[in-house]
Amino acid sequence: MDKNIINFIKKDNKALIVPIFMILFGILFIVKRAGVLAFAVQLIGVFFIVAAVVLGFSLIAAFVPSAVVFAVILLAVGIMFLANPGDLIKFVIMIVGLTIMINAILRIFDAKALRGKDKDFMKYIANDIITAVLGFVLFFLSGTVADAVFIIVGIVMAFLGVSNIYTAYKVYKGGRFVDDGSDVVWEE
Repeated sequence: MDKNIINFIKKDNKALIVPIFMILFGILFIVKRAGVLAFAVQLIGVFFIVAAVVLGFSLIAAFVPSAVVFAVILLAVGIMFLANPGDLIKFVIMIVGLTIMINAILRIFDAKALRGKDKDFMKYIANDIITAVLGFVLFFLSGTVADAVFIIVGIVMAFLGVSNIYTAYKVYKGGRFVDDGSDVVWEE
């Protein structure tokens, strides 16, 4: 193995952490899409359970009886998300798509208010229209699009991870780093 690569791994291994995780997550997104989606649904379930417990034991629950009811509902939904993540994947993607769509439509009206105040207001509107279309696609085509989106995200993440490792190595090999005895620092 090239001595520069060994020195790079020894002296600048912190630069490898994030790119390696990006590569691993990218491969995971490509190979285990259903597992990643199920994990995301379970994570949402954990969030609901934690929110239910916090709300149920807060001062709000002591003064507002409906807060306890809401906490119980959150707890039930959280348990349902943990118990049946595979059945709820499509539903969660639809909710995400609907949320994106509604938010983008509201932002279109906000961007329209910039007419006459900002010469680039059409860029904002175009961005929000594209975002609304993405939300529409996720809402109505959640099952088929989710797989394609995860594959694309996985490929991009893996590519960026490899690219970041290559860039860090090239910077190191180019002699831009010097070892001052305690840490690797930029050469001035």
